[in-house]
Amino acid sequence: MAVPRYVPNPVRQIKHYRSAKKTNHESGVFRPAEVLENQSERSGTGNPGPDQGFALLLVKAFKDLVSLSPKEKWADASEVAVITALKRASLYGRAPCHYDLEVGFRVWGYLDPDPDPELVDLRINHFPHIGSSHNYLKRRKVADALSSSKLCQSLEMIRQSYESDWRILINPTGLQES
Repeated sequence: MAVPRYVPNPVRQIKHYRSAKKTNHESGVFRPAEVLENQSERSGTGNPGPDQGFALLLVKAFKDLVSLSPKEKWADASEVAVITALKRASLYGRAPCHYDLEVGFRVWGYLDPDPDPELVDLRINHFPHIGSSHNYLKRRKVADALSSSKLCQSLEMIRQSYESDWRILINPTGLQES
């Protein structure tokens, strides 16, 4: 079968684009964003976990269960719960699940219909507009104020710790401005 005239000859075909040669990054790694060492001990870093965006889908299921004071907003409460859930999930090295978000809301007293007034004041003073993109350091302080060893406990033990004294789970001084 004959080839139409408008089809270019593959022998004489000219390449119009060539990708740049791959070079190593100045840091020595092939991919500049690749993390080759554990950086969890360095300031301003944490433990990245897989599929963290899944928490944003799961958090919607708690909207009707959360108790907020008149000065609080759902967006701030959900952001704090997601931060807590992501820290807990990353400690286990997995994606966040429903139980991680329950822990996030429980630790900060959002699932308690009558939370401690001191905890509510803490939330009102430290969490307004925490979801804004310019509040990364404020979000880091929320994650750092949580006890990693306590977050690794079972959901039932976390419930019991919250009911006995929420300060076991949270270090309120970690939220203070430095």
